[in-house]
Amino acid sequence: MTKRWIKKSTTHDLVRADYDPQTRRAGLVFAWILILILLASIGLGAAYVIRYSTTAQTNRQLSTLQEENKRLQEALIQSTAKIQQDEAAREELERQLSESSANIQKMRDELTFYHQQTRR
Repeated sequence: MTKRWIKKSTTHDLVRADYDPQTRRAGLVFAWILILILLASIGLGAAYVIRYSTTAQTNRQLSTLQEENKRLQEALIQSTAKIQQDEAAREELERQLSESSANIQKMRDELTFYHQQTRR
């Protein structure tokens, strides 16, 4: 029988796998980094959606208010024109009233004069 010069290897020697806590920690840190990136992405996406929907709602309100403002400005212009027309009509009526009053007074004076002339 021949003598073995080669030592029988154990599984540990064959695998040469020692427990290395650094390797496990590195994987754990990498997993946490991925989770944080994922959460940050979700948060940013939610913030964008909220801001976009708020912006869209604000734009709709703004356009509604602009339309109402335009309608009110048109109504104001029409009301101002109506007031100016009414003021012009009032001034014309006052002028006609003054003329009529003057004519009436003139006719009264003439009528009084005529009565005085016919009584003598």
